[in-house]
Amino acid sequence: MNQGAIETNQLQAKLPRPAGYKAKPWQEWPDDEIQAFIAGAQPVWRRAFVVLLCTGLRREDAIGLKREHIKDGMIEVATGKTEAHVSIPVHGALAAELATTLTIENASLLICGTRGRPIRGDVLSHSIKKEARRIGIAGPKPLHGLRRNAVMRLLEVGCTEEEVHAVTGQSKEMIRHYGARFRRR
Repeated sequence: MNQGAIETNQLQAKLPRPAGYKAKPWQEWPDDEIQAFIAGAQPVWRRAFVVLLCTGLRREDAIGLKREHIKDGMIEVATGKTEAHVSIPVHGALAAELATTLTIENASLLICGTRGRPIRGDVLSHSIKKEARRIGIAGPKPLHGLRRNAVMRLLEVGCTEEEVHAVTGQSKEMIRHYGARFRRR
């Protein structure tokens, strides 16, 4: 990166947000789009999607998951951003997905690219969006929305905020924020 780009990035980081600025919340994926994606996606992208949906991990944490993280029906891993240690029960849909063999597969990684190599987070996001459009899902939601779906599903089956925190590693404030719509129902 050249010096001018570094200075520009530093200046942008220091600019205050405009008055009244509010970040848009991550949109969860509607159930019909989840089902359409799982039914129509190429196996490598379906696997990545199911791993993200069933673990509730951030994209960067999910792409680092290895088979060695799975022990006795649990995924045990430390997250990258908060360094929280999470214990994620292996959901039946995830177990079934991991039991299928991909034609090109990395023996240790749960998520890999189409050539069996590790994949960067931005490439994964782009590939999932491209695959969703190929299937016919107009305007697919960001991958981070699957994290919100995971929180909602955990709350719907009766998990407490503490249990959701143990699975996703999110703060209780964020869990409450994501679960606000569920509680209104």
